[in-house]
Amino acid sequence: MKNTFFFLLVLLFSACLTDGHAKANVSVFYDLKQNRDISGKIIDKKSKKSINKVKVKIKELGIETYTNINGEFIFLNIPPKKLTLVIEHAEYQSLELQFDKAENILGEIELTPNVLEIKEVLIVGVKGNKEGATSTII
Repeated sequence: MKNTFFFLLVLLFSACLTDGHAKANVSVFYDLKQNRDISGKIIDKKSKKSINKVKVKIKELGIETYTNINGEFIFLNIPPKKLTLVIEHAEYQSLELQFDKAENILGEIELTPNVLEIKEVLIVGVKGNKEGATSTII
């Protein structure tokens, strides 16, 4: 009697766990099905060449990646909502780009190079008169 009771208790307990686990798996699968992959390519605005090692971040999710040698990036399993892409590189101006749930491929994104403009510089040389200076040509 004691063994039968224990067996029924274990059977009931495992049935409860299995049912809850199955529901959790369906929920996770459903959520992943709604997510999408986001991809794009970063190029130089002037030369139209791809830019390597650009930091690309999804602001709201706090996840980031870097572009490959072809300037391409991809984020996997991104929830379908309005998000902000932050794009940064030391040699280019930073860019924030908003995209919504309908966009999966962002295409080519152009970055503007940082240009440091300075005023005209005038260099004046003055020849000094050095007495007793000698030089040797070999």
